[in-house]
Amino acid sequence: AEAVDEGGFSSATQTRLGEPVLSEVNADTAAWAVQVASFADLENARVFRARLREDGYEAFLSTIRTGNETRTRVAVGPLQNRQEAASLQAELSARYRVTARLMGFSS
Repeated sequence: AEAVDEGGFSSATQTRLGEPVLSEVNADTAAWAVQVASFADLENARVFRARLREDGYEAFLSTIRTGNETRTRVAVGPLQNRQEAASLQAELSARYRVTARLMGFSS
């Protein structure tokens, strides 16, 4: 069984249990996502996710704990093709004037 802390976060990934896991891309990455933003305030993350969805993107939230800080990441995906993911990263960066990040995706 995976170790989970009192807040429901996985000890291994620091991501809230049941939410998609975003990780740094490496040689073993089989699925990708594009992280568009990260928020300390959950409601801000929800509002931005809704905006992305209204614009036709498959947006989701992933909550991560780093030390004592909890952040909610807003991402689009998953994608099975790295080139499509990189293209989407450029599109989202330009459209929303952010620095989107290419990430590994797992559930």
